[in-house]
Amino acid sequence: MRRKHYFVWMLTTALTAASVMPMTVYAQPAFASGGEVKVVEGDVNGELQGGVMSPGAMAIEGSDLKVNGNVSGGLVSDGSTVTVNGNVTGNGIDTVIAKKGTVTVNGTVTATDLSEKTGVLASNGSNLTVGDTEVGGKESTGVIAESGSKATAGNVKVSGEYMTGTSAYGDSTVHVKGNVTADGNGMTGVSVHDGDKSSLIVDGDVTATGENSVGIYGETGIIKIGGDVSGREAVITKGKADVTVGGSVSETLVGIVAGGNAAVSVKGDAGTKTGAGMFAQENATVTVDGNVTGGTFYGELEDFEDVYPAIIAGTGATVIVKGTVSTAEGNGVAVGINCKDIGSQKGTLIIEKAKAGGEASAIYVDTIPGVSQEYILNSLPDIVVGELAAKNENFIWNSYDNDLYQNNPEDETIGELNEKIYAAIRYMIRWNNSEGGSFSVDGTSKYGEYDVAQENQELGITIQIAEGYELESISGGKAQVLQRPDGTWSVIVPRGGGVNLSAVLRRIIKEEMKNSRVSNPGASGSEEQTTVQKSSGYVEFQKAVRRQIKNAAPGAVLEVDGKNWMSFDRSTMEELSKRNDLTVVVRFRYLGKRWRVVVPAGYAVQTLLNQEGYTGFLYLSAVFGAVPEEA
Repeated sequence: MRRKHYFVWMLTTALTAASVMPMTVYAQPAFASGGEVKVVEGDVNGELQGGVMSPGAMAIEGSDLKVNGNVSGGLVSDGSTVTVNGNVTGNGIDTVIAKKGTVTVNGTVTATDLSEKTGVLASNGSNLTVGDTEVGGKESTGVIAESGSKATAGNVKVSGEYMTGTSAYGDSTVHVKGNVTADGNGMTGVSVHDGDKSSLIVDGDVTATGENSVGIYGETGIIKIGGDVSGREAVITKGKADVTVGGSVSETLVGIVAGGNAAVSVKGDAGTKTGAGMFAQENATVTVDGNVTGGTFYGELEDFEDVYPAIIAGTGATVIVKGTVSTAEGNGVAVGINCKDIGSQKGTLIIEKAKAGGEASAIYVDTIPGVSQEYILNSLPDIVVGELAAKNENFIWNSYDNDLYQNNPEDETIGELNEKIYAAIRYMIRWNNSEGGSFSVDGTSKYGEYDVAQENQELGITIQIAEGYELESISGGKAQVLQRPDGTWSVIVPRGGGVNLSAVLRRIIKEEMKNSRVSNPGASGSEEQTTVQKSSGYVEFQKAVRRQIKNAAPGAVLEVDGKNWMSFDRSTMEELSKRNDLTVVVRFRYLGKRWRVVVPAGYAVQTLLNQEGYTGFLYLSAVFGAVPEEA
């Protein structure tokens, strides 16, 4: 949308030289010129001069004007400094204008009935700061910075039709220290246009409501949003725009549309009610740290079974989704690859999990009419996925059809192309190391930060088990783990991936029987302590033990049933240290057995605390010995 700015005020009187000494005036329109320094006390209003309404406050020719009150009728700074310690209002006019000047409004700005105008405008290298800004009208903008200027505002709200919350042009910067809200038909929340060095920062959310609304529109420069973004279309970018959204993206039609060489990063989720969650076109790069969900077809009947793909990507685009890609309820592919959208580079598709809806495939390749399968395969982006999920394991499908598209050679079929696509997919291979042991996996290769392997590839697995642990079980996720004769393991990467290696490692208790006693059933119970520290049940257990200690008779044998708890905390051990006359018998359950350990009277129990301030029952067993009891 083209913008027009109109300076409706004209200087109709000759300007005379003014003193640079500070001048204080009262109850009159605020005007400063010729380098004078002026302070106006009280509210000021615009005046009708020669048939033209002048602004409530104006400073020109290097002047310094301060208004300690409210300004109605707008404000203009031309090569000067203006400070307003109050609010500024305007009706049907560009309300706050800084041209080669510095403007500070320590209050709100309210502009009404604007048509092709601006609520707050910083131009020609100006520096402008205002509070919350609210603008109503049509085809107008709340806050603009252009031609190397900087504008800072609080919350920005626009209403009406075809309005924009805030825009940056020509290597300028806009910083909104709150939210941007655009309410009405054809609204845009924020936009950045010409100038690669232009930037627009919103600390809060961007919300655009109504028909044909857009949350973010970026042609170039940098856009950073701290919170969530919503609109009928949430994010539209092209050119070299660089957009970062700190929260999630939600919309009713399209989540993200990225084209050209634009880059979009969303730290949360991207979802839509109707349409695709994401269009990644040409050479664009889109990264979503959360999940991406698609919607239904717009305007279809409720019982229509097909739904929109969650992602539609061209062959030159780079798409990275660190969560799950899924569709609305119905038949819908998770990811559609459009081979007709060819960028100038080979694209990349990296997805943690692609989950199809209903009878559809997880990935659908829309081919080019009249070309060979070899051409199609060479044009596809690199596909790296953690897992594909689809009914009946129909993970891949394509539109290749000899009769329809007249593709050659004639003996190539849709099924054969599917198999070739399967063979090209790289699957992420994941494993989790722990204190008790670590995995070593042979046979994978690196794709960026990911360890990957391809379908039917055999991987060798070795587990380095730490001293004091033993392997209880090993799992491969969707891959079957087989043990080799040499004691190592292997998996075959299945179609669809889902290889997630994990092992259950158990701490070993050495049962060295001597007179029915266990001299060393285990080491420190620090693991168990870490588990229970945050449990409210654990806190209540400690309180109950401390009450037992306080109320015990002199020289008593104190019986403590630890049940499933595995340690005493510092407060309990301090309480016990006050009762050197007590013998404490602790019973606890470990690895399916009940154990009994005796802490003799007079022992310096505080020496049993570890660095975290806990004493594990296993550690007591190692120090004093333990006796197994009936379970």
